[in-house]
Amino acid sequence: MLQKTSMIILAGALSTLLVSPASARFNQCLPEVEQKLAELNINKSVINKISVLARRQSGQNTNRIIGYDATVSFKNCRGHLAIEMNRVCHVTQVYSRNECRFPGVPAY
Repeated sequence: MLQKTSMIILAGALSTLLVSPASARFNQCLPEVEQKLAELNINKSVINKISVLARRQSGQNTNRIIGYDATVSFKNCRGHLAIEMNRVCHVTQVYSRNECRFPGVPAY
């Protein structure tokens, strides 16, 4: 019985180790998003929500994360700011959508 319990605990620990690196990087991307918002002089008081999602490699049987996409929605405009990052959270592209406009940021 003890051996079976040990195996279950070990399996749980191993699955946590296999999942943690991606989720840890996900959490680490938020500072880069906040830094970009500060660079753009966007006041936190106008932000409604920040979402960061992993971008995965396309194809069958792959779960490889190739980057992250942050979406920032606002209280004062309809639309959002998109911040694209690579797999180590380096910002690669920033643009706005719909009504939201920011100086120096392309709008689509």
